[in-house]
Amino acid sequence: MEGPFAPAAFARAANRIAARLALGLCLGVVSTLWAEELWVHPSKMAVPPLVLKPPKAERVVLENGMVVHLLEDHELPIVRVSATVKAGSWLDPDEKLGLAEIAGAVMRTGGTRSMTGDEMNETLEFMAAGVETSIGSRSGGASLDVLSKDLDAGLKIFSEVLMFPAFAADKVELRKKQVMEGIRRRNDEPGPICAREFGKVLYAGHPFGRVNSLDSVDRITRDDLVAFHKKYFFPNNLIVGVAGDFKKDELLSKLKALFSDWPKGQPPADPPDVPFDPKAGVYFVEKDVPQASIRIGHLGIKKSDPDYFAIDVMNFILGGSGFTSRLMREIRSNQGLAYSVGSYFSAGQELGSFGMVCQTKSSTTARCIEEMKKLAAQLTSEPVTEEELKIARESILNSFVFEFQSSGQIVGQAVSLEYNKLPPDYLQIYKEAISKVTAADILRVAKKHLLSDRQTVTVVGKAADFDKPLSTFGPVKVLPLEDFSEFDKKHKN
Repeated sequence: MEGPFAPAAFARAANRIAARLALGLCLGVVSTLWAEELWVHPSKMAVPPLVLKPPKAERVVLENGMVVHLLEDHELPIVRVSATVKAGSWLDPDEKLGLAEIAGAVMRTGGTRSMTGDEMNETLEFMAAGVETSIGSRSGGASLDVLSKDLDAGLKIFSEVLMFPAFAADKVELRKKQVMEGIRRRNDEPGPICAREFGKVLYAGHPFGRVNSLDSVDRITRDDLVAFHKKYFFPNNLIVGVAGDFKKDELLSKLKALFSDWPKGQPPADPPDVPFDPKAGVYFVEKDVPQASIRIGHLGIKKSDPDYFAIDVMNFILGGSGFTSRLMREIRSNQGLAYSVGSYFSAGQELGSFGMVCQTKSSTTARCIEEMKKLAAQLTSEPVTEEELKIARESILNSFVFEFQSSGQIVGQAVSLEYNKLPPDYLQIYKEAISKVTAADILRVAKKHLLSDRQTVTVVGKAADFDKPLSTFGPVKVLPLEDFSEFDKKHKN
């Protein structure tokens, strides 16, 4: 038989097919082996470190002593201006606590020599701009957000708010009433009570430990605000930051023209040092609530302390990282004792504080305190695991990039570093130091800075519902909540 179906032809075709199948199988095996050799698990990939080189703000000092950090960014037609002043509630007289906060608010709401606060609101709203002012415990500030086409008009308002606030009497009284209403309501929730009383205990005898009252706010007058502003607002007590759509030389000319006649002054001394003498103690505020609020800790360190970097990683592992932290994993996830629990280790120019924070149902209050203390003590007796260390370091370093998302952030960092007397390259120093922290470093700083036998325990809740008496942890000092009846009697008319 001839043709494609003849036996000989069929055999030849079958042989060709078999050969091709064999070749295909060989190639498939080879390609599979090759692919297996090429494929690497992502966790084992060697990735070169990303080099982050954000732009730097330029620093200029004007003739009047005003420091300016500025960075051009023409991506959007917006300019952000800020001013940081060395002033704060630490400067309040004892009998007029709340003065700085009220001054910071009414600088904006009370208008200037050329327009009322309400007129300023209308003008800024028309320009889609904003000016804000405030004064906190350790610094004050003002900010301007404006479209670049309206920069001249915005800067004029901004400069007048800084130099010539009117402190309109009606706005002063309005702000006093708002602050006093806040004082009356500040004992509504146990969490804020616990935070406030914890701070008062840690910073007892220091300006940072003071709290305003109805009486102290009531004593504040418009003349006090005027005097406070005159004493602390002048060009060589300000650090200005500017970021956005402007040209450097033109902007500096505008600032010089606006602020050149503003006379210099004598900046205040730094806040007094916080005496480091933590003592163990248990402090309790009775409040009829179903949950107890707990804070455990003591005074901490300054940001300039060389141990700060290892402490930052240690705190991340203990309670500063959410669900990956030991406190959250054990107290919430494993034991179901609390919805929120964590820790912090704050630091600044002055001594900051270490604290563990938790809210739990009343019937597990003592158990939570025991667990929090135990987890902190573990860091002083055994090294953290390599996995914990790796996650902590990488998480901190990976979040570092978000510090440079905008020109405004970069300028804000430059202003903050100078205000807090840290070197201009501090963020790079921080990044490199974090990458070098070891488990041995964490064990060392934990032994040195986690003072298990000198902790302050502050609790707000209903004692009758606790699983154990707070005296289990030491002598208890009961802290009474404020009574406003005497003030109300004096002012009922």
